[in-house]
Amino acid sequence: MSQIRLDGVHVAHAPARANLLKLRNDDAKRADIEGSLAEILGRQPSEVIVHPQSVKNPAYSAPGVIDPEAIFVVSKGIPPRSLDEFPEVVAGKQGVAETLHVITPWDEDMSLSPEERRRARRELDEKSTAHIMSLVGGNA
Repeated sequence: MSQIRLDGVHVAHAPARANLLKLRNDDAKRADIEGSLAEILGRQPSEVIVHPQSVKNPAYSAPGVIDPEAIFVVSKGIPPRSLDEFPEVVAGKQGVAETLHVITPWDEDMSLSPEERRRARRELDEKSTAHIMSLVGGNA
């Protein structure tokens, strides 16, 4: 249902981001958030799962794929440059991708058009994200 990327861009409020990252090791807090979300979504607490996910080295490529240094960046009005020509800060790779997933059944009426279903799903996603952020002391 929802997915919150736990980085400085998507969760700019550092204390809230830290609280979300701590959920990996805090089953009681996750259960509190699941119960609270279940209440606002009209579900049973057992139907809502809050799952932090950590993927190490998300940019890893298996052998035999294109070398990232062989990739050229093309910008308007600037000659093409390879990644090794960019400053380290610009070309840096993220070592771990942290994400918080919210999983719950979604029984939206099938009589809605695909666009109405997308809109309803987006609103539900925004509502659950805002609620989680309010619980951990931040805003989305």
